Amino acid sequence: TADGIHVGAFSMSQEILSYLDWFQRISYGYLNKDHVPDPQLRSETIAYHDYFYYCYSGPNWPRVGDTRVSFSQVPSQVISVVALQNSNGVPTTYKAKNGNSFLLVEQGEQTAEVMFENAHKAISLQTWLLRVLGFIVIWIGFRSLLQPMSVSTSC
Repeated sequence: TADGIHVGAFSMSQEILSYLDWFQRISYGYLNKDHVPDPQLRSETIAYHDYFYYCYSGPNWPRVGDTRVSFSQVPSQVISVVALQNSNGVPTTYKAKNGNSFLLVEQGEQTAEVMFENAHKAISLQTWLLRVLGFIVIWIGFRSLLQPMSVSTSC
């Protein structure tokens, strides 16, 4: 995780940073063996393949117990946040009077209306998926409950 992330004059909390999930892998051209801080790992053989560094001690290809490392970053960009600003100036989760809480974070410059509309669409989709799942579970339950009756009537 990163520390010291700022959006304008505001310092971002770990809670907000957890929403930044649009990572991009760092390719081999940006890193080399000298960037490895551990001298023991640096002395081992390091191979690069498909965005992963493989650290292994033997002359053969990697095997169980060897280390595989990849690096990712969230590129510098504009983000939009809907949150409660606490006394330290750090945005945090807003807790409503009804006990629900929310924190909205999106890529790019978004208006509050667009962010609330996107959140509403996501919640509506989740609600319908849970309804369909509930219907399937109830249907399976009724089938399981009525199955012995169909067997007993056929005898």
